[in-house]
Amino acid sequence: MSDDTRNQVLAAATRLAGEGKVDAAVSALLSVSAIDEAATLLVGVRRFADAARIIMEALAPVLDARRPPDARQRQLLQKAAVCFANNGDADVAVELYLGIGEPHRAMQVLERAGDAVGAARLEADLGQGRRVAAASLAGIAARAVTMAAAQRLEQEGKLRPALAAFMQLRRHADAARVARKLGDLSQAAHLYLGGAMPFEAAGCYFEAGDSGKCLDALVHVPREDPRYRDACVQAVRIASELGVLDFALDQFLAPFARSNPRGDAEFAAFSALGRMYEAHDFGDSARRLYEKLCAVFPSASEPRERLAALSERARGGDMAFAKIVREDASFMGDELRRPRRVPTSGGDALPELPDLPELPPLGLSSVARSPLAATLPQVEAPARSPAPPPAAIHAAASDESAQVAVGELIAGRYRVDRVLGQGGMAVVYLASDVELGEPIAIKLFNSVVTDEGLIARFKQELSLSRRLAHPNIVRMYDIGTHRGRKFITMELLRGHALADYMGAPVDLVSGLWYLVQACEGLAAAHAQGIIHRDIKPDNFFVTDDGVLKVVDFGIAKAGASEGLTQAGFMAGTPGYMSPEQINNFTAVTHLSDIYALGIVAFEMFTGAVPFGGDDLMPILMAHLNEVPPTPTSRGAKISAELEAVILRLLEKDPARRIQSCAELGAIFRRIAGLVRA
Repeated sequence: MSDDTRNQVLAAATRLAGEGKVDAAVSALLSVSAIDEAATLLVGVRRFADAARIIMEALAPVLDARRPPDARQRQLLQKAAVCFANNGDADVAVELYLGIGEPHRAMQVLERAGDAVGAARLEADLGQGRRVAAASLAGIAARAVTMAAAQRLEQEGKLRPALAAFMQLRRHADAARVARKLGDLSQAAHLYLGGAMPFEAAGCYFEAGDSGKCLDALVHVPREDPRYRDACVQAVRIASELGVLDFALDQFLAPFARSNPRGDAEFAAFSALGRMYEAHDFGDSARRLYEKLCAVFPSASEPRERLAALSERARGGDMAFAKIVREDASFMGDELRRPRRVPTSGGDALPELPDLPELPPLGLSSVARSPLAATLPQVEAPARSPAPPPAAIHAAASDESAQVAVGELIAGRYRVDRVLGQGGMAVVYLASDVELGEPIAIKLFNSVVTDEGLIARFKQELSLSRRLAHPNIVRMYDIGTHRGRKFITMELLRGHALADYMGAPVDLVSGLWYLVQACEGLAAAHAQGIIHRDIKPDNFFVTDDGVLKVVDFGIAKAGASEGLTQAGFMAGTPGYMSPEQINNFTAVTHLSDIYALGIVAFEMFTGAVPFGGDDLMPILMAHLNEVPPTPTSRGAKISAELEAVILRLLEKDPARRIQSCAELGAIFRRIAGLVRA
């Protein structure tokens, strides 16, 4: 083709573009192989997908020949990568940048797409000089061409082939759209979920008449989604019809319930949610909703009536509970924030534990060692100094009545054998249950507290403690009074705190097994609506049989309620606190425990927390603002997959973390299996 002919075509294309005839202009440009100009024209009207497609179709023959691209072709591939990124196809853009040897631009695409874990992994690979694997340019071009073919099939009404093509490309949203056109709502919903589009999936399930799956999809709508409040309204309506209120739904609705209702639909949702809370004995949560309704809709009578009925019922319950609170007031005080446990001789050690309500005596059954734990190498406990003799502990007590002699019977049933340790408000004894003939531990308190706030916290802990019974959570048995002082009997633990193994990297397989057990214990607590809020190595205890126990629920909270903590109050351990726990301690969810578990995992394999130091504020600001270092940059000898999991747990945004301890435990268990292999 002569230059004159080419120039005439280019001039005609410019004229067509000026008249708004973009497709005709593009066709004209492609007829003279003006690929760059055609792509630029399409980018100008924000048709990024079409721009990327024509570049990849034009370059496909060159790339198929496995010839390296020349300078002009590299420039076109860079433009295609930009178009893919702007079209939301970050995965293709990343592959393309890696294919042409520009990993830093690939990392930028991942960061802009919100994939901090992927960006961190790529940065770590680059920093350590590792070769970054990349798909072939020919393969990327083939995907782009297949994409174009799928789009054409859909436009021509050939929906079955189009669906197959989109599924082959893993284009979940496109495939779901086609499946919906075909009337296959179940498959469309499944594909939408695969594409992280739960709101659209819920619509498909609702249209198909499957309320249960619709509700399951709705609770996965992200809080930052502009349709989150609509999802909450729909979720409450369906849950009310089904009579369902579980932990996942409670956590999903928490931000919605903390806000003020807007409009009639949300008024109805708040009212229905309040009735659901009442039906499940969450009176405080229901009361807060009714109070919001009264404030926003002062003329509405129903919330005022239900609020009055709640207050009347609560008055009788508080009077009945007052006697219990007065009797158990001496359980509180400094025990809410305990000093580090006192090590003991002979390997017997007992973690300090929260106070518990009256429970019927239970037999002590030993926890069988896990088959997996039996195959793991044992971690030797560090040397531990002996416990102070009983005489020294007794001499420290100011009250003569605090002394308990060896051999003395407590409550006519528990024979004291020896002292295990002493906390700020109690002495812990090794004792024998003479009725069952089994060893136990007894914590005997000797202080009296009258602070109303601490009494209220104890009242809350009574409710929480009744819900927990799991092999990976320390067990509490009996409660009573001995010579005017309260005591608790509990599971006798022999071993060491997980903190005693930290300070240097833990054996990989042993560490993974500890994390699996921690996940299982916390998953059980979370399933009961209980959030620990102080996860750290000190609050995990490893028995001599390799069983890990979660201990100390002293600042735990139930469900999405604000509990008894005042606004502006912050508690926990700074090195392990999530950003949301720093910003709003009262409103944290189970995802805060998951963040803290990520810190524990980081420390377990590196020997130190990611954000350390002696000053409080720099640590807190680092949790809020700093990107955590990669574990491998701190010397961890772990796989890229495990590193990516830990970094995902440390995401600042809770919605981007792994969403449950059950899921996390399964991941750790699988990685542990790979390590053993």
